[in-house]
Amino acid sequence: MADLSAVYLDLCDLQSARVWRWLHALGIVEDVDVRPFSIEVADPWECTAPPFSLELLMLLEQAREHDTASVVALVDAAFERISPVVESAHAELAIWLQVGAAAGLPLAEYDAEMERYLAEVGLWQAEAREDHGVLRPPTLLFDDGVTIYLQLDQEVDTPEEARRFLDVVLARVAAVGSRSAGG
Repeated sequence: MADLSAVYLDLCDLQSARVWRWLHALGIVEDVDVRPFSIEVADPWECTAPPFSLELLMLLEQAREHDTASVVALVDAAFERISPVVESAHAELAIWLQVGAAAGLPLAEYDAEMERYLAEVGLWQAEAREDHGVLRPPTLLFDDGVTIYLQLDQEVDTPEEARRFLDVVLARVAAVGSRSAGG
């Protein structure tokens, strides 16, 4: 049976937040590679003035370069602070600063490497589309190359519910795998 290897998330997306909380309930957030994927910006490479949502993904890329604990702290902080409507540029800046601080990221490093982080987000997004067929987050990537987009209608927040839901997802992955293998 395939193992979950990565998850593509947008840090301003409700569905991504629900999937992240499900992964928390499973106790596997430290074991899954978190990869950025923007809903708002189709091609990050062409973005000359990144919107707030893309700036958060660039912070995620900075956290990825530090360690797993920084990634988990950053994603947790982002999903705790993001609401469907951020009221102003001042609120966006405050959230961005809080999220970076919660992950313990040096913001001077971010400023110096901003263009590179933007390029890295672009690379992850291009790879997701071209190599794995990802259309939008949240999408799970399994070690056998199968991807599944998840849309959760409600929170899955207890370990028991999370495990039952994982069993359903893994059964679907196995079914997809057997069909693609000609079985």
